[in-house]
Amino acid sequence: MSEHTTPPMRCIEFVDYVTDWEEGALGDEIRAEVEEHLAFCTTCIAYVHQLRATVSSLRGALDEAPPARAREAALASFRARRRGER
Repeated sequence: MSEHTTPPMRCIEFVDYVTDWEEGALGDEIRAEVEEHLAFCTTCIAYVHQLRATVSSLRGALDEAPPARAREAALASFRARRRGER
């Protein structure tokens, strides 16, 4: 009788789980798959380092709200994009 094994996690799947993994919010099975993937995938290891550096550099940046004028301009731009405008 052969043991059922799951195929190794692909990078695109890893990206879906990385935030929850960083926050310790994954179940044991998925966490083990994520960590197994990180044991051999240098691309995803670099991705984790980049993600951590980005989070670290942004920590204090969000302590203050943006100026009202900048906020309104950004929201207007997002709304226009959603409507298909440029």
